[in-house]
Order: sequence, then structure tokens, then C-alpha cells
Amino acid sequence: MKISAVIAEYNPLHRGHAYHMAKTRRQTGCDALIVLMSGNFVQRGEPAVFDKWMRARLALRTGADMVIELPVSYACASAERFAMGAVRILNGLHCIDALSFGSEAADLSLLQELAGMLAEEPPVYQAALADALSQGLSFPAARSRAVQAVFPHPEVRDILASPNAILALEYLKALKKTGSAIRPVVIPRRGSQYLAEGLDGEFSSALAIRRALREGREAEAALTEPPEFYPPPVFPDSLSLPLLYALRSAAPGELSQIYGMAEGLENKLAAASKTARNREELLTAMKSRRHPYTRLSRLLLACFFGITTGQIQSIDAQPPYARVLGIRQERRDLLSHLAQHSRIPVITQPREDRLSPGLALDIRASDLYGLLCRPIQPAGRDYTQGLLIEPPR
Repeated sequence: MKISAVIAEYNPLHRGHAYHMAKTRRQTGCDALIVLMSGNFVQRGEPAVFDKWMRARLALRTGADMVIELPVSYACASAERFAMGAVRILNGLHCIDALSFGSEAADLSLLQELAGMLAEEPPVYQAALADALSQGLSFPAARSRAVQAVFPHPEVRDILASPNAILALEYLKALKKTGSAIRPVVIPRRGSQYLAEGLDGEFSSALAIRRALREGREAEAALTEPPEFYPPPVFPDSLSLPLLYALRSAAPGELSQIYGMAEGLENKLAAASKTARNREELLTAMKSRRHPYTRLSRLLLACFFGITTGQIQSIDAQPPYARVLGIRQERRDLLSHLAQHSRIPVITQPREDRLSPGLALDIRASDLYGLLCRPIQPAGRDYTQGLLIEPPR
């Protein structure tokens, strides 16, 4: 069986994503398409606008044959960790032929050449990066400057300024570093830019759709299902009260153990939490040239979860796993195919007495996400929600 994979957030799933899945099927000629999707929280350090089961159902209705959850320890991390964690899972399944990703830059040879340099980090690049960091630049800005200094290609600046192209580089780096046999396939992005804020018909950006949902505006043309299909959305500001509670009640020294905390940020964060009235005010008080919004947003999410550096080390010491959220009824043979080929655990129904550190964190994240929903959702849904089985198309 020829299987292609897509790594996604679908926050929310829209017609551009449907186009990508259809194009992947045509371009790779696959028999089945597996989506590895972030759970209830996403890489920008925010709650997903709809929960993981709703987004998995949408993916199955739109073009996926199976949806596997990308663990929160990878899904809410830097682009490098996000990509490496996802590729480790796909490698572990040991039956994925191709990894398809969208990118603003569609020259795969150029992307692979650049990714190879970044994977190897030659001394001249390391020196340029260290020099840029010493000037107080954030890591993304410092890396962009260093890459342009040692890789003087006219398209490099645009590649390093394009979110999906950056993720494409990280996927290619991860494939190279792990010696993966998975073939990369790049699909040129269509429609609005990733961060475009205005609706643009059927190919509007996810950011524009989330903004429209938040403002109560019509976004039906860009979504794949009618408005009545969707539950009330969840937005980042719903984190404000529980986050401020976690920060203000933290014991002295506790914040310093949080994953991603460095350079005395715990002191600045503790001080900001005493006066901030919401999440945005916290981020505004802490943002700097060295510490950009997205990094701080992920750090606040780690505080909300209580994720420590030790927990991440414990998770990384364990083999990855594949938590299956849903499957199409006519492709249930994929479960037996994975059982036959996978070198990592394939989980369809978690058991409370058999939780790895990573899966325990995923379940904690789901329970906390339930507090952000309206109405509030009960805890333990990972144990009560069965495997989604979508009827034949």
C-alpha cells in the first residue's frame, strides 16, 4: 500500500487545506492519505479554534483517510521541534512513502540545499549566527541574517520570511537528520498569504478565518462545512484567567523550572503577572527584540500546563507513539496495515494505567482545553471518546 502523509494544524480546516490534500493524492499517486495533526493546542502557543475531534472529523470528511494526533510536546514547540517530532512519528510508522507540505517557495532542490546547510551547520554559519545573537536579535532573525551571509541566493530572504517555507525547511532538515526514506513533496501554496488578515474567497488564510469568527463575520465561503456544523469557537483570550491564576499562585522558583524559561524570564513574567489583566497584557509587557511574541506565547502555554524541562526530557527519552483520532470506515484496513508495519505503539483508545509521559501530557492538555470551551467540557474525554469512524464518502 502506498501511503502519503501531511503534517497539519487545520486551525481551522479550510478550502486551501482541501486543495492541498487533493493535490497530494494526485501528485503522489497514493492509495491512502494520513494526516498527522496538532491536538487541542497549536504551534503559536494558542488553543485551537475547534477541538481535535472536530478538526479530525473535518479532515476525514475533506480528504484524509486517517488522522493521528501530533503530541502537544511537539505541537506547541519551535518549528524545529515541531517538525522533528512529527517526522520521528512518521518514520516510526515505517510505511509512509511521501511527506507532502505546502510552501510559498516551490523549488524543492533549493529548499533541500538550504536545509542541508542548516542541518550541517558549517563553522562559518555558526560564527555568523553567534555574532547576530550577540547583537540581541531573536533566534529567527539571527538565523535569517546568518543564512543570507553564507548562502547568498536571491530567494533566501523571502524563504526565511515565509512561515510555511520555514516549516518546509524544518521538515527537510528532520528527514535528512534522521536518514529517513520518506520522499518529500512540495505543493505550491495558493490564495492568500499565510498571515493575510482579510478574507479572500475560498482560499482565505486560517488567520483571516479565525479573525472573522472572532468578530462574528461570515466565513462560510472559506470553510468546508456550513456554519451550523461548527461548535462555539475557542480563542486565545480564554486563557487569560486560568493563566494568570497559574502564574500568581506559582511558588518561588517554580517558574524557573518551566520548559523554555531562560535568561531570567521567570522574574519578568512573575512581575508582569501581578499587574496584567489578561494574556495580551502579559505578552505586551514581556515582548522584546530578543523574545518575540510567538516564543513568549508558547512559554505562557507551558506555564499554563505546568510543563517542566524535566518532563520534556522524560518524554524525549521514550519512543514516540501514534495516537489515532479517527479513520474513514472504508479504510479501516489502515489499522491492520499499521499494526503490521509500525515500529512504534499505535494507540486507538488510551488506558489510564498505560500512559507514557507524552500521552499523559496530551490528556492533561485536553482536560485543560475543556475549561476554555463554552460551555465548559468535562475532563477525561480522551477515555470516553471512541475512535472517530467517518462514513464512506
